[in-house]
Amino acid sequence: MTESTAIAIVSGASGGIGKYVAQLLHEQGYQLFLIDINEQGLAELSARYPNAQTRALDLTDAEALEALCQEIENLDEELALAFINAGRVIPAKVLNLNRSELQREIDLNLKSTMALNHACGIKMREQGRGQIVTTVSMAALVALPGSAAYSASKFGLRGFLIAFRAELEPYGVSVSMLLPSAIDTPMLRFEALNRGSTLNFISKPAHVEVVGAVFKKAQKTKKLEYYIPYRDSIFGRLVCSFPAMLTFMYPLLSSLGERGRKQFIKANHLD
Repeated sequence: MTESTAIAIVSGASGGIGKYVAQLLHEQGYQLFLIDINEQGLAELSARYPNAQTRALDLTDAEALEALCQEIENLDEELALAFINAGRVIPAKVLNLNRSELQREIDLNLKSTMALNHACGIKMREQGRGQIVTTVSMAALVALPGSAAYSASKFGLRGFLIAFRAELEPYGVSVSMLLPSAIDTPMLRFEALNRGSTLNFISKPAHVEVVGAVFKKAQKTKKLEYYIPYRDSIFGRLVCSFPAMLTFMYPLLSSLGERGRKQFIKANHLD
């Protein structure tokens, strides 16, 4: 490992994907700047990476988010890479949620992610280099009944990042996104047990190491989109072109997904 003074930001750093990518970036020699709402999780990461900076905050808190963005813009060190990864889902049908719960998913998954991309983009434009990688979701292609607000946030985020990449390219800054299907993380396990969308379980959930491998590929090739796994994206992009097809396909997909959900619960001894 070669020690560097360049900073790598990871939001959602104590979750399954964020924690694994933080480890990869530490091994690559970056100085870590770790963000999460989970103070205990950040404390554990601080013990593992004593030189890391940590910020424990709720990214849906507008004042706290703005302060963080200003801190990022004014960093003295080079900001080489940002992995914008924080997100959440409240598994429920729309009418079983109140409006504040609907808003919270948009605030975290879309608005805070846009704000962090904006702050990192300002810093990197000033430097004339840098890379931003954002976790989106295959839900940006296929709307998930039972996670409609989550799907809305991811559809919006994908559109934002496509345009943002074009705006930053002239300044030597790359923007990429990871679009994973189901990944075996604490969030997915929560969904499996709490009425999350059964469409998450049509394919066997992958492990975070798979996402880590694609993240490293994104570091090198710097394309716009990386689908995890690629085969799931073929169906997603097809139905995204003809969304009315889903009206007829949801019952079959839900049945297949429910079977996969039960298998996932059993295989991981969650029942």
